[in-house]
Amino acid sequence: MGMSANVLAENETKSLSIDTVTQAQVRLSFPFPSLLSTGPYLWYKNTKDMPIKGHAFRIATFSEESQYQIFIEKVEFGDDGCCLDIIDYRQLIINEELLRKHFPKYIGQHGFKLIRWINSEVFEFEAYGGTYQLTNISDEKPLIKELTGKSLK
Repeated sequence: MGMSANVLAENETKSLSIDTVTQAQVRLSFPFPSLLSTGPYLWYKNTKDMPIKGHAFRIATFSEESQYQIFIEKVEFGDDGCCLDIIDYRQLIINEELLRKHFPKYIGQHGFKLIRWINSEVFEFEAYGGTYQLTNISDEKPLIKELTGKSLK
């Protein structure tokens, strides 16, 4: 895409805001993602005018040679998870250049590994030798922070 990540330093927690790029169309079924992980479901309140529905976020990664593309999908569903619909699809701009610039302590082999979902908007992952937490994933600019040995459980 040739886009550079626009990263803004936050407060002393050393969190950074990360760009996302909304995709004009939802990904095709092929190629298959290297990883597809769904976070916890959030159910909407049942009202007279609207059936029970909810949403969840998913992380999808696609690998090409030594690079990973990471996408955040927001999926909406009805009763008992019926009728899944992807309503938002954004590429998360996290790459080796960004991590090396802002978190130079941990640089290693390429890759992306989801460690765990903390809640519906927060997950932890490993990439390029470091361990990170991404928060506020529904926002246009989610926040990333590096986790240290003390932060990990």
